[in-house]
Parts: sequence; C-alpha cells; structure tokens
Amino acid sequence: MTKPSAKPNSNADESRRDFISKSLALPVLAASATVVSACAPLAGSQRPGVGTSKLGPYKSLRDYYTALEDRNLVVNMGQYDSSSYEFPGLLYRLVDQFGVPHTPCVAADQVKVDGDWINGKLLANHTANGHTNCIALGIEPDPDCPIRSFKKAREHCMKMYRENKFKYPEIPPKEISREQAPCKEVVLTGDEIDITKFQFIQGNPADAGRYINTATVITSDPELGYNLAIYRCQIKGKDRLMVNSEPGQTGWKMFQAAKKRGEKTVPIALAVGQDPLTWTVSGGQIPIRRTSDPVDEYALAGGLGGQAIEVVKGETTHHMVPAHAEIIIEGEVLLDEMAPEGPYHELFGYMGDKKEENYSMRITSITHRKDPWVVNSFTSVAGGILTAPDNGMILADLQNVFKYTTDFATITGALGTYWISIKKTKPKQAKRMARFLMKVAPIAKVIVIVDDDVDVYNRLEVLNAISTRWRMDTATHIDTYKTLILDPGSLDKKTNVKVIIDATLQLPEEGGVENFPEKNRTNLKQGSPGIFERIDKKYADILFQTDWS
Repeated sequence: MTKPSAKPNSNADESRRDFISKSLALPVLAASATVVSACAPLAGSQRPGVGTSKLGPYKSLRDYYTALEDRNLVVNMGQYDSSSYEFPGLLYRLVDQFGVPHTPCVAADQVKVDGDWINGKLLANHTANGHTNCIALGIEPDPDCPIRSFKKAREHCMKMYRENKFKYPEIPPKEISREQAPCKEVVLTGDEIDITKFQFIQGNPADAGRYINTATVITSDPELGYNLAIYRCQIKGKDRLMVNSEPGQTGWKMFQAAKKRGEKTVPIALAVGQDPLTWTVSGGQIPIRRTSDPVDEYALAGGLGGQAIEVVKGETTHHMVPAHAEIIIEGEVLLDEMAPEGPYHELFGYMGDKKEENYSMRITSITHRKDPWVVNSFTSVAGGILTAPDNGMILADLQNVFKYTTDFATITGALGTYWISIKKTKPKQAKRMARFLMKVAPIAKVIVIVDDDVDVYNRLEVLNAISTRWRMDTATHIDTYKTLILDPGSLDKKTNVKVIIDATLQLPEEGGVENFPEKNRTNLKQGSPGIFERIDKKYADILFQTDWS
C-alpha cells in the first residue's frame, strides 16, 4: 500500500458530478412519498441499471464494481477523510431522498485514517440498489425500475429454490493454486502485520473505534463443519481484533464447543472484499441450519451463481478462503483472553451495548491484493446483502405452507417490519400465517397483512389499507415472542412484545362490513383501460423531472 498526497482526484470529482446530474435524476417528490416503490422511467442510455457490461456471476468484487460503474450505479467521492464522517452522512441523505432500493454504491479512491492517506477503494451500499440483484445473478435488469429488477431476480431465485425441492442448488468450491489467487499477491507475517494500515474506519463517532464489519468470518468445527458469517470485529491493535459472535450464532457455538473440548484457541480467517454472492450467503438466512448436518456455504454461493467459488488454502490456518477476495486476515481466537468490545452502531439503527467480555483474535498473517479494496457496511444506514435470494426463499416457503400468500416485503430501514399480501378466502387466515412467522423468525416485530390488491412494495397502498380496512378491536394480535439479542427495546434481551395487524378486508364473520366499497383508483382503471400508461407517455416531461421552475 502507498500513501498518496492529498491532491484532489479530478477524475473522481467529474465522476461524482456526472452521477448526480445523470443517475440521480429521479423525481424526488415521488421517491420521498413512496420510498419503497418509486419507479420513474428516465430518458436516454444513462439510466441506472442500463449498460453493456458483463452480467454476473463475478469472481471478484472488482469485476462486479466495474459492472456497477458501467451501469451508472456508482457515485465516487474521490478522497475521503474518515474524521469528517461525510461518508455515512452522504449515505443517510441518499436514503432520505430516494429510499434504499434506489440508492447507488458509494465509493472513495483514497481514504485518510489517523492522518495518513491510504490507496485502495472504500465502498459501501454496493448491493443495495434493486438492480444489483439482477446484475450479480446474471439477469438483465428492468431498465425503468429497481423494484421490478429486484422482483425479477427474486422470481429467478424462487424458481431455482422450488425446482431443487425447496433448497438452493449447490456447486462445490474449486481449489486453485496460490499462484492463481489474487488474494496472495502480498503476504504479511510476523512483525510485518499491522491491520491499522488498511482503510478500516470508525463508521460512527459513538463507536468504540475502528471496525471490520463486512468480512466473511470463516470458522470450523468437527461436527458443525465450516461456517461463513458476518460479525463485527473491532480493531484493538496491530495484530489484535475482537470477534463479536452473539450467543446462539454458529460461530459462538463453535467457540463454546472448542472450550468444552479443552482447546485454548480456534483457527479463524476473515475474507474482506469478497464477491457479491459469497458476501450474501455469509450474511443471510440462505444457509440456515435446519438440521444438525454441516452446511457448505461456499457451495450455496456457487449454486446461486451457477459457477464454483474459487478458494485457496489459508496462509497460517487450514481454512479454505475466497481466492479472489481483497484481503485475508488469519489467526486464532484466544478462548482464555476475553476483552471489552463496543459499543457499535448496530443494525436496528441504535447503538449496540458495550460488552465487558468478548472474543479476542490474534492475527498470524495478512495476505492481500495490491492496494486492496475495503467494503464498509455503515450498519443500519446503507443497504446490506443482496435481498432477492433471502426474500425469495422466505416467500417460497410461506407459499408452500400457506398457499394463499401472494407477496412478501421486508421494509428497509424498519428492521423486523414485514408487509405480506394474501388472497383471502376464509376467516383468520392472516393471523394464522403471521403467528407462524412470528414464532419462526425472531427478527420479526411488526407484521402487516393486506389483501392481494395491495402492492406491498408501495408504502402508500399499505398505509391506506391500514387506515381503511384494519379494525383495531378485532384484527390486532399482540403477544410476547422471542427476539434478537440486539433488539434495543427488549428488557431481557430474549423476548419482546410484538404486533400483528390484519389489514385485510374483514369478512362479515370477522366483524367486517358486508359490502365494502370499491377503490376510486380501481374504478378509474376499469372505466378507462390503460389510463396511466397513456398519462406516463403523454406527460413524461411533467412527471419525470425534478425541477418545475
């Protein structure tokens, strides 16, 4: 790594201006009003998602990023001084203006940390935009709408999942030689190790320090097999990290099992800057352990993309690591050396607790590409993993058990809020399905059920259903369920009171109105077929602009 001068990057400045003037030319009023589903056709070839680059799967983060650039889905800050906190500030404002599914990947070419400039990109939000689901999975995005791109990718995932008997297909990883592995371009051991020299930053002024928060954390166990996960890892020194695996998570189970066997250390590896599918499998529910059998998460990532993930043997551990990652950090968890960790800005949008004791890791080697890239999650601000694989799996499972389920949406920025539509034919169908979901998904906190004429990706339609169809006295279920340990509102860090809102049309036997009136919008569409298509075409110059002056 080199430390460049603080000379502004003119190309990056030009790229930033181009992006703002072209790619972010979305109707701000529409996006703010319906953050979940605002879709505006943009003129010309500069529409986000449109491009000629190769579609996925991608071996590396760099190949994927090149496709995002070609498809107008990147805004580049040029240089970033991490002490300014402008990176998370910009992400907050982008989400405020456009909603997560419409926001771009944000990048910086050079990062200033503790007074030193470091070469190598810093990325965030790289899998948030709805188009990225299609791009990473090898599907041409919908040119007009990130939400439709997301749904297109979700249908692709659901088809794979159903055809493989409600499991995602697997393609075992392919081991390659160290000479073929970009992650081995630079090897650091012994006194050369200094994790503080990389562009890992403090993402929030209230954090305890600098964190690695997007690495695929690789551990193994004789019975559980390999595990890939995303855990927050605080930097404590040149060769020291903290590893926050919460109680009940697979990594935590592996640490506990090793301790019971009398072991003092656990081999561990962190892969930073991995390809988008390995990143998604590491941080999602796809490899959820429904049985005690080991899960090959590399094989799941390969199956999603239709090609094997290339891996290489670690430098100082026995772990197989992603060969095309940017940085591989290897070492051992010291089971007898617990230390304080946190606080940290957590996924519910609130500060996570400081932990007086957490797992400590000693770094034994770092291998990396030249001028390696780093991804920061800016937890709860930026978007996380690709959403189509997880969402598609959940919707397919719900439809398999509850045949009347028609759509499912997780609400970005309101973690634990689910909007689900059903084709209702009998009383109590909504509550029956929602209660089941509350029991099996501890992350769920607020579930709203609507009829299938309501688009769960349109915030106004869902809110309208709540305000007109929901009977608070008979169509509300409030009870205590298990929750995540990170839930800031939980008193015991195990349970919380949760709510189910049945905003479907209540049948007469449920206390509903006998003849509920038809929507005005529905009457307009039925009485004047194609009305909105004609309006969009005829008045595009009025509808799809940001400035009426």
